[in-house]
Amino acid sequence: MATQLNLTEIEETSDRECLAEYSSTASISLVKQPQLSIGEAVGGEATDIPVGSHKARLVKTPTTTSSCMVTVEVTAKSRVDITSSTNASLDEACEAATKVATAVEPKLPK
Repeated sequence: MATQLNLTEIEETSDRECLAEYSSTASISLVKQPQLSIGEAVGGEATDIPVGSHKARLVKTPTTTSSCMVTVEVTAKSRVDITSSTNASLDEACEAATKVATAVEPKLPK
């Protein structure tokens, strides 16, 4: 997956989180949330979306005005958050988060 998306500077920061550079203007974080549902994701505008066979929610501006998160349901009470922050645009952040979520989704339990 990292090669497919050209992710660089991949760093596992804990047993629940890893970080990577998506492009020269966007970074990605992936965080396991073993006790939070997708309905508990916070931020600005939230839209339910499908990601593969999993339910997901796209959340605009969860941390900054140029960040976007796709939170993918693993179980009713657990999720994986893929957040992108950019120094370019919100649209770029949402595109990056969605592409990484789509690449990660087949690896998640069904």
